[in-house]
Amino acid sequence: MCWLKAYLAKSQVVSTNPATLQWQGGKQYKVTQGYLWKIAGRRKAPWAKVIWAKSNIPSHTFVPWIFNTTCILWNTCDENETHLFYTSTYAKGVWEELGKWWQQMPRSQNGERMLKEMLQAKGPKARKQITGIIVTVAIYNTWRARNQAIFRTQIIPTKQTIRMIKEQVRHRILFLHSISKKYTMYKDGILQ
Repeated sequence: MCWLKAYLAKSQVVSTNPATLQWQGGKQYKVTQGYLWKIAGRRKAPWAKVIWAKSNIPSHTFVPWIFNTTCILWNTCDENETHLFYTSTYAKGVWEELGKWWQQMPRSQNGERMLKEMLQAKGPKARKQITGIIVTVAIYNTWRARNQAIFRTQIIPTKQTIRMIKEQVRHRILFLHSISKKYTMYKDGILQ
């Protein structure tokens, strides 16, 4: 059965890629070469540096990469990234409260503008990293609330989501602080 899955996967890769990787006899295969061949012609996502920053919690960085555009949670309009994560009543409540808690939060109502604001922000690297952590944790937990509504038919109240976001951010900052003291000046504000 495993051979069938491997065969089907290989067939799909070969059929969806117009170029084929030619065997170069006598040379050792390098994964890097195969990867570069596979992604040829694709442009890098502009927000990749923020989302995949080492300071972020790994599971939280995955959600923006797999976003599905099917609306189910709020049913007020067609769901898209902007609606789900920024302009829905639920998301606005989350961002408003996080803005009160962390004054450096971007104020944009859309992912691209928020990213641009974050990338252009001035100040210490640690402060920018904390902002990135808060944003990715907020997106993750909004996605999580959506999935709870879809798969368990349970609506997580906004206040509960905000509590979870703050708790996860606090844990991450304390962990990062234990490794690097560059978060010292922000630790007390985050712990409030």
